[in-house]
Amino acid sequence: MSETPSNLAVVHFCEDLLSRPSDQRKAKDILEIMSRIRHTSALFNSLEDDALMNVIKNAGFLKVKKDYVIFRQGDEGNCFYVILKGSVTFYARKPDELCGDFLPTAHQEMGAVRSTQERVAYFGAELGSLKNGRSFGEMVLMGGQKERNATVIADELTELIIVNRELFKQSFQTYDLEWKEKSSFALTYSLFISWPEALKGLLIENLKMHKISFGNRVVEQGHPCHSIFFIAKGAAKVLSDPRKCRDQFKKLNPRAALAKKKEVNQGDKEEKIELNAMEDLVRPLTVIEKRRRRIEHGFVAMETRLRQREIQATTIGPNDIIGDVEMILELPEFCASVECVQNLEVFELDKSSFQRLIARRSPKTLETIRDIVISKLKLRVERFHEIPLFKYLLQRAEALPQSDKHKTVNQRHSKLPDVKPLLNQWKAQAKIVKRTPLLGKQVKPESKRDVFTSKEKETMNSNKKRKGKRLRGRSERKDPNKPKQYTAEEFRALKKQMQAQGKMIGRVPDD
Repeated sequence: MSETPSNLAVVHFCEDLLSRPSDQRKAKDILEIMSRIRHTSALFNSLEDDALMNVIKNAGFLKVKKDYVIFRQGDEGNCFYVILKGSVTFYARKPDELCGDFLPTAHQEMGAVRSTQERVAYFGAELGSLKNGRSFGEMVLMGGQKERNATVIADELTELIIVNRELFKQSFQTYDLEWKEKSSFALTYSLFISWPEALKGLLIENLKMHKISFGNRVVEQGHPCHSIFFIAKGAAKVLSDPRKCRDQFKKLNPRAALAKKKEVNQGDKEEKIELNAMEDLVRPLTVIEKRRRRIEHGFVAMETRLRQREIQATTIGPNDIIGDVEMILELPEFCASVECVQNLEVFELDKSSFQRLIARRSPKTLETIRDIVISKLKLRVERFHEIPLFKYLLQRAEALPQSDKHKTVNQRHSKLPDVKPLLNQWKAQAKIVKRTPLLGKQVKPESKRDVFTSKEKETMNSNKKRKGKRLRGRSERKDPNKPKQYTAEEFRALKKQMQAQGKMIGRVPDD
């Protein structure tokens, strides 16, 4: 989607203003771009006006070309970055690999690191990407860690706002508190304890903290599932609406729903009684039935039953997960509602981050969550055996074969060749290639194989003949519309021939 000329003018004005020294950024100009800067990132959106003006006035600005390194794993840092425009990718090596010989300064000599093979060989596995509006590098400002835990490379022309340590303390106090809470959660949560530091840093950057008061709902059954929630504090109850369960079962497995209805119509009385018990929760009551039940159960009890047509499946608390069933089974909607019964503190991770950080990078964590999902569904099937949705979900979870448990692992890296032979090849070339003392030119190494078999010679000769035929064929092709170009000797011979025939042409001076 192309921007309008007015928006482009504002963008250029923002770049120009941020490129100036801080003492040349006037308050009038800052007010003009403040609304745009505020909407570029959720980090700026939460700041007060005075704090945001202080950031715009004193922040640094950096433009990074495509495929260039912003910082490397192990570098000391005293600032973090906010992506104003563009995108970046993270790469990291394991702690035991950092001590090895992985050519740490090779990218400085070659400039841009364009090939994915080179990136993986030099800087380790790919962890994920961030686009405009996101921030990275906060770990060096939050805790005692001073070294970068990952290498960051720009995937396109990227514009960055730089926030140093002093400016961070002045303007991001609220963000500092939230970051510390997210860091303490990620470092102490049982699922993430064994993760490497670089992956934990990305997890902290992608988490969103929410505080939910009593009586409010975290998720609603039937609403689209876009995130997974990890409970840090508080308690909640899981509710299921049998009517919505019936509709969801029909959507997910329409053939089984139709077959079950036919079996019940032809079955015995016990199955029909079970179905009637289920329908008692699902179908709306008539006016006469409502009056009879009010007389039997009382007015207040009947009104409460009519308002609350949901059944409580279980109660959850700290270290529990909301939305894990939907994520593991890739369901489009939540299959249960979660209502807060004690003030909740949850951390949200969106679906794309879940796929990138957990499903692709942490297969053990994914397997643990899958086991939790199976145990949850077994308990629900035991308590509510008349609801077919829970049985169907349990069958799907148990039917995942061993080869498909980690099917979401990054297929792009699985297709890449092993980088160790590539590294060995570069090291061998670096040892063989020498420089002459006078001219500084590289001397190409001699071929290791000077003797070839007869079959190899025949193949080489046939390839040379084919190449010669192709070149001759190209040279013999002539454009009929293009006039022929004569050399000086050919032109003199043609002139003499035509003079002999009595046809004079223009005189050409001889060389």
